[in-house]
Amino acid sequence: MTAESKPARIVQSIDIDVPPDAVWHALTEPRQVATWMSDDEFALDTAWQVGGPIAFRGRLHGKIPFENTGTVLAFEPSRLLRYSHYSSLSRRAFPDTPEHRVTIEFALAPSPAGTTLTLALGNLVDDAVRGHLAFYWDVTLVVLKRWCETGTTAAPHA
Repeated sequence: MTAESKPARIVQSIDIDVPPDAVWHALTEPRQVATWMSDDEFALDTAWQVGGPIAFRGRLHGKIPFENTGTVLAFEPSRLLRYSHYSSLSRRAFPDTPEHRVTIEFALAPSPAGTTLTLALGNLVDDAVRGHLAFYWDVTLVVLKRWCETGTTAAPHA
């Protein structure tokens, strides 16, 4: 598959056995986000104003400092959250310009089980970024589901 034929967008859905409001809080409350999004030092800084800044700061693998920045693009409580994303870890490969900012979108819909959460990653024009985010969110959506349903990120014991 050539770079031109690789999707510029990845969409994944997961059912979470809690109401949309509970998932929304897990996605937007800084302390909750820090709990399920990383095992390392991590902080979320935003006022959740459309057009305003968003920043995720922390350490990757406990060693490498990073700051992922962007702009809040949509904020509809318990329904839709979208923001742009640029990682400081990418700065050696390309500059922080609009064409290099990924969009991350969470759409929440009530379902018989509780909530269907649909994640859409857009503007995936770089192969390395596409691969990293696809892998990260494939794992992290399961962790988010576990956090919402049980209040823990630990995997159940076999």
